[in-house]
Amino acid sequence: MPRRRKIPSETTPPKASRLRRRIVQAAAILVVLFLLLFGRGTLGLWCRSMGAHRMNIWAVSDAQRWLEWSCRLGPEDGETDLMKAACFRHLGQKDRWAEAMQSAEQKGMPAQQIQQESSIALIQSGEVEEGAERQMFALIEAGVPRQDAVAAFVHGCLTRDEHERAERMLDAWTADAPDDAHNAYMWGVYWSHVNETSKAMDAFENALAKEPSHELAWTAIAELHEKQGRLDEALETFVESAIRFAESENARTGLARVLRKLARADEARTVLATCASLAEPSSAVNIEMGRIELECGNYQKAERSFAGVQPDALTPDDIVSLGITVALAGRPTRADRLFALVTDNRYASAVSADLQIRLALDPNAREATDELKRLAQSSLSKTALANWLEVDLNELGKSTRTSISAAELYAQHCGACHGAEGDGNGRAARYLFPKPLDLRRERFRLVSASNAIPTQEDVEAVINRGMPGTSMTSFEDLSQDAQRLLAQEVLRLRREGIREEYVAMLKEEGEEIDEHDVQAVVEHLTTPREVIQVPRFGPANSKTIEKGKGLYFSQTCDSCHGKDGHGDQNLLLFDDRRRPTRARDLVCEPFRGGHEPEAIYLRILLGMPGTPHPAIKSITHEQCISLTHYCRALAREPTRTLTNHQRALQATGHAYLSALPDPRRPEYAEPTHESSSARHGGSPIYASALQKKPAGATHANGS
Repeated sequence: MPRRRKIPSETTPPKASRLRRRIVQAAAILVVLFLLLFGRGTLGLWCRSMGAHRMNIWAVSDAQRWLEWSCRLGPEDGETDLMKAACFRHLGQKDRWAEAMQSAEQKGMPAQQIQQESSIALIQSGEVEEGAERQMFALIEAGVPRQDAVAAFVHGCLTRDEHERAERMLDAWTADAPDDAHNAYMWGVYWSHVNETSKAMDAFENALAKEPSHELAWTAIAELHEKQGRLDEALETFVESAIRFAESENARTGLARVLRKLARADEARTVLATCASLAEPSSAVNIEMGRIELECGNYQKAERSFAGVQPDALTPDDIVSLGITVALAGRPTRADRLFALVTDNRYASAVSADLQIRLALDPNAREATDELKRLAQSSLSKTALANWLEVDLNELGKSTRTSISAAELYAQHCGACHGAEGDGNGRAARYLFPKPLDLRRERFRLVSASNAIPTQEDVEAVINRGMPGTSMTSFEDLSQDAQRLLAQEVLRLRREGIREEYVAMLKEEGEEIDEHDVQAVVEHLTTPREVIQVPRFGPANSKTIEKGKGLYFSQTCDSCHGKDGHGDQNLLLFDDRRRPTRARDLVCEPFRGGHEPEAIYLRILLGMPGTPHPAIKSITHEQCISLTHYCRALAREPTRTLTNHQRALQATGHAYLSALPDPRRPEYAEPTHESSSARHGGSPIYASALQKKPAGATHANGS
């Protein structure tokens, strides 16, 4: 067994306590004497030299800590600000780099030194094309550390995808300094950029072997694990990095990001709490905190975090997250403008790729060069995004309206996902898994009526509770009146959709439209029959659970949910719309309709319409109660809530992708038989309508 660490007791022996006090007192006296003899300025210079030493081995967070002390002891020393700017440049924190540079300039630093740091930052960003080598060598001759100048040059080449140029410089650096840890690290950056992940990992590990305190190499290894989907290894590496570099914001942000991806959002929030509580958190911290709050359904908090981000720090993926946040916060129009920005940027990226190929074939193609520059100047970080982010945070979530209609409630709370017309194609829908329900045509999953048609109470219950296992969160904060109005609007959209689809089917059949006929069919397909009366549940005991276990296997529940209840993740399952889905993990995941025995009873008896989960009506009430007890006995707390990304990965793995229809293969062609239900999406709603017309409903032509 592993040895347990000895936890010190709360009470310290008196002798040890006295000794500790004497040591502390002696240290304090020495510090006071040092300050009296040499002054704060000298101590500040010493702190700055310690920071410079840590920077030389790229232990950036340690360097920042020493430089902070230097600033406190010598607040007018602009050279410390220049060194802080270099740290921010290494970490890629552009906004803080600019602030440090401005501070150094205000404190009277010589223009030459300001220009040196500005030049190296330009080279690193890839904005200097012609004469970059000459500038790099000039900076080295002026006293800039060689590893900083050469690393900046390599970064700039990779930014412009000039791989051969970067490789030549790295080869020269290796020949000149084969044992340089920074050289090994930059080789890792190069291999990572060209997607040679195994070589990149070897290079980063080589850098750590040469310099164990190389903070950037630790971060790079963790991010490489994360990029390859090895989240447990990434987590372990980020934890080690956070322990080694306690002040590292990058380590904390990376650790929080991996925890969020592992659906441990509460832990992720705790990890970032210290950084997020600063007066001005960095863009990276704000972005990650925004993503965490988005995963937790705290949309207004998420938007507040995103609003603190500098525009040029947002990647297209970040803007998508912000758009989803805004959409789910009930402002779909603003979200739509964001999604348009991302779409335009991705189009520009595709055009840029084509232009780069053209330049590779013909380096003298001047038009292609000019167009690339134009596209670069119209990137996401420019005026459009900056203007969008200028939002009055005090007004978020506020409304001056005292009353609001059902349609307005729906537009504010539901339209972003389910679409303005309820068709499931809201602005956020493309980024969610599973996709939001098409309220107009799809069958509702959670029902209580014997004919599987939702009652208003069913819809209100879903609005109040949300839908665990999907992106739909609880709206319990809405008043009961608002929830009732929303449910009425949802059912109205459903009636509209069924009417439209039935009329379209009649037109396709060439039949005349009789409004009485249409109204009768719509009523038939939207009116729930008697609600299932759930019997009283007694307490579970070993006998009922054992009976339920037998039913679990005799009713073949194990064929989807697995023998142990964890679900068969390799099973090919599709919903009514031929979208991939998967069996629920009854042990670790929350039940869609709630954990209450009455809710599970209804799911067993009526199934989940529109999904592969069937209704089981062949068992008695007593048997259904026993099976309910067994399913509840399988569940363990706390339940695991998967992220959108994890749900999509599980339901669209390689096994599913290989089974999806390929329109190029004739055996996967769409059905061509004359069934009206097939031509209208295979919906069993219309199949049942045609097979069993309601009393008094006849086609106008007498058929």
